[in-house]
Amino acid sequence: MGRRKYEASDETAYRWCERYRRGDSFRKIALNEGVDRRLVARVVRDFNRLNHLEEGVATRRQVRADLLREHLQRLEIAAWFLLQLTVVPSIVDKYCTYSPDIEEELRKMVKDKMPSQKPPFLSLAPLNPAQYEHAQEKEAKIIVGDLKEHLPNQWKQVEQWQSAATQYGEKLEQLTKQAEDKGLEPSLFESGLRECLDSISKFQEEDNLPPVPAKPKSAADVALWLFKNPATRDLLKPFHDHLKALEKEYAKLEDMLNPSNVRRALLERECKHCPLPQG
Repeated sequence: MGRRKYEASDETAYRWCERYRRGDSFRKIALNEGVDRRLVARVVRDFNRLNHLEEGVATRRQVRADLLREHLQRLEIAAWFLLQLTVVPSIVDKYCTYSPDIEEELRKMVKDKMPSQKPPFLSLAPLNPAQYEHAQEKEAKIIVGDLKEHLPNQWKQVEQWQSAATQYGEKLEQLTKQAEDKGLEPSLFESGLRECLDSISKFQEEDNLPPVPAKPKSAADVALWLFKNPATRDLLKPFHDHLKALEKEYAKLEDMLNPSNVRRALLERECKHCPLPQG
C-alpha cells in the first residue's frame, strides 16, 4: 500500500500560513510541527491560492452589487423625470404643453439633470466639449433605453399618455390661437379658460347671457367670450374631453411609476446593461 497522504486541517493550514507570513521558512515550520517541509509548502500554497480565489469571488460580488445599485438608482431617477415631464394641468394648475416626442424629451432631461450623470471613462482622459457632449447624449440614450427594457408594460402606458397628450395639445393650440388673435394675455386666457370650463353648465342653462366686452379684462369676461364665440365654443367640449382623458392616462402612469412599483419591476426584469450574473 502507498503512503497515506497527510491532510492538514483548516486550523493547521491557517497557523502555518500565518507563521510563513510573519517570516518563518517552510523548513522551520516543518521542524517545529514534526512534518515534511514539502508538506508545509504545499499546504501553505494551496491555502493561499484558495483564499485568493475566494477573495476574488467576494470582490466581484461586491463590485457587481455596487454597479447594480448605481444602475437601478439611475433608472429610478429617470422614471421620476418621466413623471415630471408628463405631469398634468390639475397638479401644476397650468394648461401644460407637451413635447410630441416624450422619449426624446426624457433623454434631454437625463442628459442635463441626472445627478453625477457622467460616463466613467470621461474622467480617464480629457475630452473636448464636442466629445463630452456626444458621450453624455449617448449615455442618456442608454439609460432611457434600459428603462424601456425594464418597464415594457409601463412604457405602453407612456405611449397611451402620449396619444392623449397629442389630442389635448392640438385643441389647446387651437384655443390659444383664437386667444392670441383676440389679443388676450396668456395668463388671462388660462384663467378664463379654467373659469369657462367650470361654468359651462351654468352658461348652457342661462338664456340671457350678458354681452361680451370688446376687450375682455377679467377671467369672467374671457370665460364668457370663450362660450359665446362660435369658433372657441366648438372647441370647448373636445378640449375638455381630451383633458379628462389625459388626466386619466397620467393617473395610470403615476400608479405604475410610484417608487415601490418601479423598484420591483426593475428587479424582476433584466436589460442588456444589467450587471447581473449570467446563467
